[in-house]
Amino acid sequence: ATQKIAVRFTIPLPSGQEIISYPAITRDGKTVAYVAQQGTDDAQLYLRDLNSFEPRAVAGSSGARQPFFSPDGTWVAFFAQGQLHKAEVTGGTPVRLAEASYPFGGTWNDDNTIIYTASLGSGLKRIPASGGMPESLTKPDGAAQGYAHVFPQALPGGRSVLFTMWGQSQGTAVLALDSRRWDLVLPQRGFAVGTFAAIGGSKGRLLIVNDAAGIRAAPFDVERPALTSADTSVLANVYHDVETEGLGWLAVSNTGTAVYATGNPARTSLVWVDREGKAEPLGNDQDAYREA
Repeated sequence: ATQKIAVRFTIPLPSGQEIISYPAITRDGKTVAYVAQQGTDDAQLYLRDLNSFEPRAVAGSSGARQPFFSPDGTWVAFFAQGQLHKAEVTGGTPVRLAEASYPFGGTWNDDNTIIYTASLGSGLKRIPASGGMPESLTKPDGAAQGYAHVFPQALPGGRSVLFTMWGQSQGTAVLALDSRRWDLVLPQRGFAVGTFAAIGGSKGRLLIVNDAAGIRAAPFDVERPALTSADTSVLANVYHDVETEGLGWLAVSNTGTAVYATGNPARTSLVWVDREGKAEPLGNDQDAYREA
């Protein structure tokens, strides 16, 4: 048998630029999408082919967040300025598809529809990738059905969707698109979001970030969705946004290539900054400090 060689490399950002949302990778593992911001400028969406040295900005992507690719990797979709957009990976002006005032993730299914969460309480919506009227797939009720259904992810076969439910029941659930029924498969006490990483066929792993920025894996079979638990540690120091993006800033291709942003939001320091920009630490405590 041929031995696989692990390859690890970093995509350096220009000075003063920082990533502000989770990345995406095409199924074939050849292209990465990420959102970066320079100082106080609006965020921009960037595409980086892994066989290229230079990233390229997506024209008209000002304010972008939460990118995802079409199954064949020829389109990238993202949210910006209260709208869901798509743009051709080879270039061109983004096309507006639907309203999304406060988005919580999207995914491009094999049947050429896009499933997305337009706002915290909207539930999952579906729209043809060519455009059209959105239809509602799930409806949170603030009670047993949860108050939010967020971060959908199309699963192999195109007949079901992974999503995260927040509310009386919390965790990762699977929605069958035909019956519109869903079941919780990875219950969570917190707000962590599950991501499916394919291994082959219908089998894969649900990856979930914990408070200490570690990724754990739970075995999962799309054809036989059942309760599972994330008992295996697979990666450390994966960043996540405590406030709005409870999933690790990690994306995995079908070829096994993973792209992720490093860091631990549970270990941030509180500092005092004067008007000249000089920062002074307020003690030695580290915790999940976010904004004051």
